[in-house]
Amino acid sequence: MAAVDLPPPGVAGRPGTGTGPGVITVDAGGGCSLRVFDAGLACFGVEVAAALRQSGALATVTTGKQLNVFVVAGTVTDKLAPYVLEAFQDTPLPRRVLSFGACANSGGPYWDSYCVTKGVDQFIPVDVYVPGCPPRPEALLAWRWCCARGVTVAPDEIIAAVSDGLPSEVRCEADHRGVMLRVPPGHWLAALAFARERLDCDFFDWLTAVDEADEGFSVVVHVYSLAGRHHVLLATPLPRSSPRLPTATGIYRGAAWHERETHEMFGIGFDGHPHLAPLLLPDGFEGHPLRKDFVLAARAAKEWPGVKEPGERPVPRARRRGPPHVPDGWGPA
Repeated sequence: MAAVDLPPPGVAGRPGTGTGPGVITVDAGGGCSLRVFDAGLACFGVEVAAALRQSGALATVTTGKQLNVFVVAGTVTDKLAPYVLEAFQDTPLPRRVLSFGACANSGGPYWDSYCVTKGVDQFIPVDVYVPGCPPRPEALLAWRWCCARGVTVAPDEIIAAVSDGLPSEVRCEADHRGVMLRVPPGHWLAALAFARERLDCDFFDWLTAVDEADEGFSVVVHVYSLAGRHHVLLATPLPRSSPRLPTATGIYRGAAWHERETHEMFGIGFDGHPHLAPLLLPDGFEGHPLRKDFVLAARAAKEWPGVKEPGERPVPRARRRGPPHVPDGWGPA
């Protein structure tokens, strides 16, 4: 496994042509060895090279199953696309494609340039997308997903693991794409650690909140397993009077940004957060805009469309309905 420059078509020594210096076999675990062909096209290639040199698994191994992974790292231009396509076609079967970073996934910050291809999947099939600009070197561990493709963990297996490993107060039910864990606040960190360590959910996707009106709030987290290809949602209820949770940053560092946004938009505290500072709103802003009881001044500044039904004549002021969640007395005279 090593970085390989893409030569023009028709030149000998393309990636995938044999066992030369551009091909190193890596033990991926589980009886699977991967031969990785790296098409490093831009700055993302630096992260890939760093991951390869720090992996500690660069020795050639011999196992029962072998898979070839073609890694596209960096910006693909329309001029370069035919060379990438030919390098892909020269990669031996069985093969998988890993698109590494925002530029390879969608064009990244250069997506609107006339010469940039809007994602490598426009001309070759992609099995794994690794987000980031650039992703951390550790993100290259997504190759495990390539090796495990077709071995998806079923929801019943996850539900059984949760029943054995978490208290009975944590309820687990099948969801349309995975499972949902309904967690009491006191077991929040234990459930997150269980998802990461026992359920192998190593990819943190997002954290947000839902305003449940009189019932308080729900904090919801979505995590994903790159190896098992399963989704897990975790939700916990919080009282409206004092919504607080311990921070998840000790388990998923990526939760830091999401907790700051949720604190700002919903007013939910996250104890132990390293820097729970304002993120999006200007200094001095009062209130939490995503709460249902937050007054949207724009609704009160001009006539609300709901004051009359479609096709009705202007409604007398006494019969007009005000915009939702705007107190009486607000709005134009």
